[in-house]
Order: sequence, then structure tokens, then C-alpha cells
Amino acid sequence: IAILLIAVMLVSMAACGSSSSDVPQNNNSSNSDANNEVVEVAQGVTDTTITVANSVAVSGAYGIIGRPLKLGMEAYFKMYNDAGGANGRKVEYIHEDDIFEAEKGANFLKKFVEQDKVFAIVGHFGTPVVSATLDYLNETKIPAVYFGTGIGPLYNESATVGNGKNLFPVQPIYNMEGRIMTTYAKGYFSAKKIGVLYTTDDAGKDFLSGIEQEAQNLGLEVVAESVEPTSFDLTSQIAN
Repeated sequence: IAILLIAVMLVSMAACGSSSSDVPQNNNSSNSDANNEVVEVAQGVTDTTITVANSVAVSGAYGIIGRPLKLGMEAYFKMYNDAGGANGRKVEYIHEDDIFEAEKGANFLKKFVEQDKVFAIVGHFGTPVVSATLDYLNETKIPAVYFGTGIGPLYNESATVGNGKNLFPVQPIYNMEGRIMTTYAKGYFSAKKIGVLYTTDDAGKDFLSGIEQEAQNLGLEVVAESVEPTSFDLTSQIAN
């Protein structure tokens, strides 16, 4: 999906060179059209390469999720490049380990955009990092393909340039997942009262919001206990 979206964005920009002000520019790269007019192309794209990047936690508590994600991307990009890439352009992938920390992720993203001059962020990972960087992505208009989170702000029916049109989420939104879970509890278990353990971050709060919304529609009672995102001992919450 990520590769297909990148290819679509490249074709779109090639067809709309005259409106290139909507995308980040690379002053070191240009092409000439049929009228010998110089047309600027997006940063991170040359005649031979397309540079993409992400910061994924490969160490710390979330390394167990981030490591296979990174390895899978590297393997797929290798296969894609070995097959010829995108019209002869090879995908170059830059990675940094943000340990699932918002500040580190935000700093790495700024580095990718302003120093490494990447074309796109592919596999933007983790609720705290994504939450801390959405405004910057919109401001810079850098394309971001797939988010390793389902926080509510990624759902945007009225996306415009500078307000979500450069963001390509794939994962279901947590609020809707919460609603589906609640409907399942009612439909398959004839539930009348359900208990929810939710994390105190944006992900957990979005889940709880969806659960409470659907529970109200279905006439269910909800009792909830909060836990810290890094907590592993839930004994007391479950007992309650």
C-alpha cells in the first residue's frame, strides 16, 4: 500500500507541475517539460532515487512492535528496488530509533524534512509521536503514508492542503474500533454491563470514547478503570 501511494503521488506531481507550490520544493532538482520550461519537483526525488524515512521504536518497551515493522519495510523496499523501483528510481529508506518518545520523534521528523530532505514519511509510528507531529506534517505538507496508531485526528472527511490532505492513514480509528467492540459484546454475549481497561494516553481515551458512545446507543452500562500506558500489573483494576 505504501509503495502504491508513493507511486500515485509521484504521478500526480508529474501531471501537476504547474501547481508545485502545494508540495515541499527541492531547489537542487528540476526537470524540463516539452516547452523547455524548468519545473521544480518535490524534495527527496531525483532522477535515480526517492528518499523516505521514519522514526520507529526498535528499543525500549515498544521495540517488540517496532523491530519487525522496520525489518519488514527494509525487506520490501529491497525487493521493490531489485525489481527496478519506481520508473528506475530506487527507494532510499532512512530510519531513527525514537524509543516511542514524543520529543525524540518530533526532533527526528524535523531532521528528516529539513536536513535529509525526504520526499515522504512512511510508517509514522506510535500514538505519542504522531500526536506531537501532526501539526508539523500539515504545515510542511510532507506526505505521510501509514500511521502506526488510530487516534481520532487522523480521521478527516474534509481534508485540504495543509489540513490533512497529505496524510494517508490506513489503520482503523480507535474510536470506531471501540464502537465495534461494544456492538460485539452486545450481539454475541448479550452484554448488559461491560468493564473497560483503558490507557491514559490519546489511544486509550479514544477507545473509551467510542465504547461509551456505542454503549449509550445500545443501552449498556459501562464501568471503566484507567491504567498507565507502560503499566503491566492490572490486578487491582481488574478486581474493581
